[in-house]
Amino acid sequence: MRLDDIKLSNVSASCTFAFGTEVATCDAVTSALDTYSITVPYTGGGNATYSVVVSAGSISGDNPTTVAAGNILITGVTEGTNVTVTVTGGTCNTSKEITAPQCKPINTLPYTEHFQYPAGEALGAQQMWANVNSGDAITITPGNLSYTGVATFGNAAAFSGGGIDATTPFTPTTSGTLYSSFLINVTDYSNVTTDGAETYFACLTEPNAGAFRARLFIKKAGTQYQLGLANAGSTTTNYAPTLFNVGDVVMVVMGYDFTSNTLKAWLNPTVATLTESTTPTLTETPAAPITTLGAFLLRQDSNTATPSITVDALRIATTINELLGVAQNDIAGLKVYPNPVNNGLLYIATNSNDTKAVAIYDVLGKKVIDTTVNDQAVNVSALNGGVYIVKITEAGKTATRKLVIK
Repeated sequence: MRLDDIKLSNVSASCTFAFGTEVATCDAVTSALDTYSITVPYTGGGNATYSVVVSAGSISGDNPTTVAAGNILITGVTEGTNVTVTVTGGTCNTSKEITAPQCKPINTLPYTEHFQYPAGEALGAQQMWANVNSGDAITITPGNLSYTGVATFGNAAAFSGGGIDATTPFTPTTSGTLYSSFLINVTDYSNVTTDGAETYFACLTEPNAGAFRARLFIKKAGTQYQLGLANAGSTTTNYAPTLFNVGDVVMVVMGYDFTSNTLKAWLNPTVATLTESTTPTLTETPAAPITTLGAFLLRQDSNTATPSITVDALRIATTINELLGVAQNDIAGLKVYPNPVNNGLLYIATNSNDTKAVAIYDVLGKKVIDTTVNDQAVNVSALNGGVYIVKITEAGKTATRKLVIK
């Protein structure tokens, strides 16, 4: 006689502990990294000695060893950090994965984005932006695009093919006219092999990256491309006749008039003369009026439709004057000297000589000096020789200058 594979079990002692649906709440919503808290309901406790372990944060709340049904509380978790909570005891060994909320602020208008983040980082990981799907990230690329009348500093954003869409929220707008402007440079179109292939890569959306509304389309035209505008759909016939080349820097201004239900786009406008009455390059009347706009989104469609694109100098405002006031960066009588600096002191003078906020950035967009001055010099002796960007703000106006330190 031979016996094998004998097993003994108590089928009545199966695990009764069960997680409920958690609630994750931001403790604050600021431009810094915030923390968040989690409430995890449970049932089936009170019948064994349980151990609760979390991968991040601190545990409090009810003890499942003594409380049959309650809530496990997890606090002090850094924004963007997912949490695993594991409960063991008796016959139980169960875990729950909790996705971190994105505690991103709502940007007030007028809003300007110079992509002052370290090169190589993901755009959606920055506090002013959020990712809305999955795939490869839109990344920060060093350097700037150049366009007459638009001051640029910091870095830029770059993407190609399919991947994550990144969105930046702003104060929801329901009336008047909302404008956005940005610079683009199509750096490579070789991945799109079908002539006439089209997609949209930038748009204004409803709040919380809701319905995509004002959509900027791009269509391959031989070795060149066209830009178009539409409120809805994955294709459009509303294209400007101008053909752009790979490597061209193009300024785009998009606007939506809530009163007249009109989408508008100006391509390569003259910044110095652009007004609300300037005839737009493209217009469209949406079939259903747009009720609210509250975010700007960069979109990566697919590897066969979206070329390699760099975006810089994003601005959003409710008037052209606000939009171009940020773009023109005009401070009367501004002088920054000497330039190059070789004695460690930088002087900044204006007609009014009011108090000025001065920030200096290196070529990677890292802020290396942040100070406030009136008529005294800025000490830059701690900076290594090289090229920097100086950002000066006085009485609500902002200007930037390139600075060389020897």
